[in-house]
Amino acid sequence: MNKEKKIYKLKYSPHLAAILSGLMIAFSMPGYNLNLLAWFGLIPLLFALKNKTPKQALKLGLITGLSAAVIIFHYIFPISIHFIGKNSLWGVFGLLFIIFYYALWFGLISYFYTKVISNKKKIPFFLNLIIFPSIWISFEWIHSILLKGVHWTFFFLGYSQWENPYLLQLSSIFGVFGISFIIVLFNYLIFISIEKKNIKFASLGIIIFIIVNLTGYFIKIHRESEKGRQIKVSILQENIDALTRWDKATGDSLANVFLSLCQQASTQDPDLIVWSETAIPWTFRVDDHLIKKALEITNPTNAGHIIGIVSETEQNPENVYNSAFYFHPDGRATERYDKTLLISFLEAPLFDWSFFKLLKLPIYRAGLNKNLVPGERQRLMKTPYGKAGILICNESALISPARTATKDGADFLITMSNDSWLENTIYSECHFVISLFRAVENGRDMIINSNRGFSASISSSGRINKRINSQKPQCISTEIYTKKVKTIYSRFGDWLPIWCVIFILYVSLIKKKNINEKINH
Repeated sequence: MNKEKKIYKLKYSPHLAAILSGLMIAFSMPGYNLNLLAWFGLIPLLFALKNKTPKQALKLGLITGLSAAVIIFHYIFPISIHFIGKNSLWGVFGLLFIIFYYALWFGLISYFYTKVISNKKKIPFFLNLIIFPSIWISFEWIHSILLKGVHWTFFFLGYSQWENPYLLQLSSIFGVFGISFIIVLFNYLIFISIEKKNIKFASLGIIIFIIVNLTGYFIKIHRESEKGRQIKVSILQENIDALTRWDKATGDSLANVFLSLCQQASTQDPDLIVWSETAIPWTFRVDDHLIKKALEITNPTNAGHIIGIVSETEQNPENVYNSAFYFHPDGRATERYDKTLLISFLEAPLFDWSFFKLLKLPIYRAGLNKNLVPGERQRLMKTPYGKAGILICNESALISPARTATKDGADFLITMSNDSWLENTIYSECHFVISLFRAVENGRDMIINSNRGFSASISSSGRINKRINSQKPQCISTEIYTKKVKTIYSRFGDWLPIWCVIFILYVSLIKKKNINEKINH
């Protein structure tokens, strides 16, 4: 009987360990915010992978990924039913796609880790310690560029530490992947310490944790001492339900909400008034009555407006851009930015070829009755107060748009989104957290206006000056400062994961060389 129990334990404990890792990682993410779990969440998986073949490791990694994905992405199915239709199978398809796609990364990380670690005796000890962290962030980085349109899968480990103001500063050097690297390295050192029953590895992990937080502390102090030109901003957060916004019968009530918010903004004496993504759901016209009336109300303040609205393409009026316009106080639209990166399945197909062109859900067409197309290129928006880098919706979830804007000379960043599609889900907060990372990575103050999501003012150090999540219309008064200095990350980008990929390839080549030498002998 005891022998049977022992066999049962040996057979199933690695799977339970893999599940435990998945749950710990999921609950450490924004929305759940049990941040401490990230620092220990990979240890059960590492024990599960011990002495396993790559094939066995792939299976265990998939189990970890599935466990995490079910917790993180459970909201997708009810939301898809709400917006697409109760009889639609798209919700099931979307949920299964995301879960298995997310799980695949964990499986591949585990597979390659066991492949590479089998040769660890052939390289110096200190390099052995960074094999697992290097593989981890290499796959996070590949994930971030492979399917940019599926941004809602970007639950990278580094994002779990958004509430640590000092560790957050390291993203201005390494990006979010650098923070993931530190977390995974800490997990690995604790795992080694337990496995070898030697406290020195855990001590090394604690020393590294203290050093990176002290480094972040001094970066934060330096960053907060940098002050440029102050810009007083009013954020018009209309907080209108997604289906109500796109209903033609509610146009008058929507207009009344914005005119009321403009009236409130006029009492705040702002320099700049920021609306949300597609705040006006009809196509732009030069003589738009709502825009004219809004500008009349705020004219005494001499404030400019940045307004989200769709605009027709010159070639085909059936094709439209998701745009943001800058309106001078005298009523002239002097600047326009067209969103360049569309959301796969919703605004654009997964890939622009063959069968994949069909994989587009009917949500946007239901409201616009037109085809949304991407803008030709990213461009800055010039205002009297500095150059604004505009990020519309998922563009703030991607890494390159904010960095490109900063490299091109943006003095501050503005994120405009409509999170009413995802309200009351963990991704609403995750979207805010990701935007916060973009501000710190690039050393730029940021304004966020998200309909039915989190609207905020964030400093370049990640300090949250204002943050509001409400279902009632709000006019938020805040301020930001222009910044000129570029961070290491904004200058050099994802240099750390690139070097990690090179390192893993180097270690793999060593293994291949040793195998060939054995065969020859």
